[in-house]
Amino acid sequence: MIVHSKMIKILMLLIITWSLSGCFDQKELDEKAYVIGIGLDQHKAEGKVKVTYLMANPEVGSQQTSGGANEPPQEIVTLIADDFISSRNTANTVVAKEISYDLLQVIIVSEELAKDPDFIRLIYSATKDREIKRSTQLIVSRENASEFINNNKSNIETRPHKFLELMIERG
Repeated sequence: MIVHSKMIKILMLLIITWSLSGCFDQKELDEKAYVIGIGLDQHKAEGKVKVTYLMANPEVGSQQTSGGANEPPQEIVTLIADDFISSRNTANTVVAKEISYDLLQVIIVSEELAKDPDFIRLIYSATKDREIKRSTQLIVSRENASEFINNNKSNIETRPHKFLELMIERG
């Protein structure tokens, strides 16, 4: 009887220890698409927004480039959505990797959209997303945000997240 109760205690201790381990929802680096910039433009359809994602390849420019040596340092995806928070779900159907805002540095908005009275409603939804940090910079561009993202590529810096960081510091 004493041996039986000790076995139950050991089994319960093992179950509790196993259930408290924090690796059950772990994602590998190459399973995520890290968005470092989001561009927002007005769309012709009423109530729609054109969302452009600038996604960085974290394997490019690192010391261990065996997996990402032939891959581009960034990928740009543009889509139409009701708002940019729900656009992540749409982007997850287009991009093979899971979209992540963990490294999001900047939200670029076209001047035309920033002048729209409904812009505050659109940008307010960013406060509801737990992955978008309060330190994310907001840039208003005279040109479309998608053009801004496509035109601002560094010839010197191969890592787009570092280029954005340096560009913001200079500004």
